[in-house]
Amino acid sequence: MGRDGGLTVAARPHSYSEEFEKVCPAYIAMGMTYEQFWDGDNEMPRMFRKAHKLKLREANQMAWLQGAYVYQAVGALAPALKAFSKSKPQDYLERPIGWDDDIEEKKPEEKPVKKDNEHARIWLEMWAANFNEKFDEQNETKGGELSG
Repeated sequence: MGRDGGLTVAARPHSYSEEFEKVCPAYIAMGMTYEQFWDGDNEMPRMFRKAHKLKLREANQMAWLQGAYVYQAVGALAPALKAFSKSKPQDYLERPIGWDDDIEEKKPEEKPVKKDNEHARIWLEMWAANFNEKFDEQNETKGGELSG
């Protein structure tokens, strides 16, 4: 009996099917078919969640970029919106924001090869002179004979 004297109904346990039925529409909204959700591989829902998260992140990035374009455009036109302003509106962007960074491949800076080769030649000459000097010293201490 309950506190108020009436009968209480025991809560029945939740079944897994009820939980799956609750989340099924969310996965269908993510792009899964009904058959994939119920009959497909158990890893599919996890992969759809990851893919959905990536789509949301991309949509958020695009919304932010759209806001950046609007902000830039309004800022460029602001001088023209003032009635007595002598300044002129700025030109619209020449290319999309971030276009150079993401789309076009940047050429690596060309190093002056001639200068690098010159440094290598000087270093090799110094090393060879040092080696020859040590070799000559060893020969003189051994009586001028080559040991082999």
